[in-house]
Amino acid sequence: ASDSFAYAVEDDVFTYAGPGLYQFTRKGTAPSHPRFEITGTSPASGRFTITLNGKAIRYTGALAAGETLVLDSETLTAYRQTPQGALSAIAGLDSLDFPVAVPGSNTLALAVEGGATLTQARITCRSRWL
Repeated sequence: ASDSFAYAVEDDVFTYAGPGLYQFTRKGTAPSHPRFEITGTSPASGRFTITLNGKAIRYTGALAAGETLVLDSETLTAYRQTPQGALSAIAGLDSLDFPVAVPGSNTLALAVEGGATLTQARITCRSRWL
């Protein structure tokens, strides 16, 4: 199947330094499936919550120093990028209903619970046009 979308040559990428409520403006004319990269630490009972435009996805599980949690809404995957390679994190998600970025203004909330810390969140929007 062919892809009928045109994609940004230089994508919209936004980086935030911790939990909070953020706004960003995305290029394009069609909804897109972003990639989220979370850097921080978490015990096995810790939780990261990413809410984009009212749709939340939660990861509960361990994240060691030096690892990055990657949630990819295009491929519907989640993994921990470790120095030894990628380890599946799908089992830690509360849902496979990933958030979507829309053209124009987007609202992003980043939250932590249970001893988790978030030092950086990077969102690659995968902006596109129809």
